[in-house]
Amino acid sequence: MELTPVFHSHAKAKTRFVISQGGTSAGKTWAILQLLYLRALKYPGLHISIVAESLPVLKRGVIRDFIKMLKDENVYDEEFHNKTDNIYNIGKSKIEFFSAEDSSKVRGARRDVLFVNEANNINYDAFTEMEVRTTQQVFVD
Repeated sequence: MELTPVFHSHAKAKTRFVISQGGTSAGKTWAILQLLYLRALKYPGLHISIVAESLPVLKRGVIRDFIKMLKDENVYDEEFHNKTDNIYNIGKSKIEFFSAEDSSKVRGARRDVLFVNEANNINYDAFTEMEVRTTQQVFVD
């Protein structure tokens, strides 16, 4: 896996919030996806949520990037991908994808790590509901 300077700066972050700023195609999302995948491998049982404003935005963006990243590394396995629930299992860890427009998923679920993709499109109250239910780190781009 070819890791970027953005990956390395995020991997070193010890803060609860890791904010990634930059222009379009700056590699922010890709670096965070690499980091989350590698953490899921390293820490069995990790529950990671990746959120965007809507399901179409998730599917066209971060889910597509995640699958491409796994396929580029020859580690994508259809067996571990629950496309109905948008969950990818990595050993005993899981990465789930959901939209912030579904208030029931935003309010109830707890997780270890949260990644809010294109956070400028997420309602502040929805962000707060997700953040308080996150036990470890929150990544925002």
